[in-house]
Amino acid sequence: MQDDLDSQLRRYYQNRRLSADDVDALVQAGRAQRRWHWQSPLPWATAMLLMVALAFTALLPHNPSNEMADWLRADIAKNHLAGKPDDLAARDLVSLVSELESFGLGFALPQAIELYGKVVGARMCSLAGKPAIHVYLDSDGTEKSLFVTAASESLSGVASELEKTPGLSIEVWSEQNHFFALASDY
Repeated sequence: MQDDLDSQLRRYYQNRRLSADDVDALVQAGRAQRRWHWQSPLPWATAMLLMVALAFTALLPHNPSNEMADWLRADIAKNHLAGKPDDLAARDLVSLVSELESFGLGFALPQAIELYGKVVGARMCSLAGKPAIHVYLDSDGTEKSLFVTAASESLSGVASELEKTPGLSIEVWSEQNHFFALASDY
C-alpha cells in the first residue's frame, strides 16, 4: 500500500514538471506524514483511556435519589424554620396562586387540606430549585408547613427517602400533578 501511494505521488508531481530530486523529497515528506498518522499512539491511547474511564464510571455506585432527597430535605427544613411573616394572612394564598398560574405553573391544594390544619398564611419559596408555595397550617396549636410544587420525576423519586429524616417529620405525596410535602414536629 505504501508503494502504491508513493507511485501515485510520484506520477502526480512528475506531471507538474518538477525535478526528480524535488519529487523524491515530496514523496519522502508524504511518507513521513502518513507514517506519523498511522503509527501515532496518541489517538489510540486517548480512545482507550476514554473507554476505560467510561467503564469505570459506569461501575461506580451512585444513587441520585439520595442526593436529591438530602437537598430537598435541607430546602424543606430551611423553609420550615423561616417562619411566617406577621402580616401574612390566608387571603395571600389567593394572590400567590394567581401569580403561579401567570407563570403557567398551575396550582392545587390537597383534596382534604382541612385534615392537615387550617390555612393561616402562605408565601412563595423555592423547593428543589422549582417555584413552590409554602402554606402555613395551624393544627390544634401545632404549626405545620405544607409545600406545594409541580410534580416531576425527580421529586416523586425521593418520596421514600424523605420520610427517613430524624427530627423533622415529613410526609410526601403527589396528586393532581402536584408534589406535596408536609413538614411538622421540628
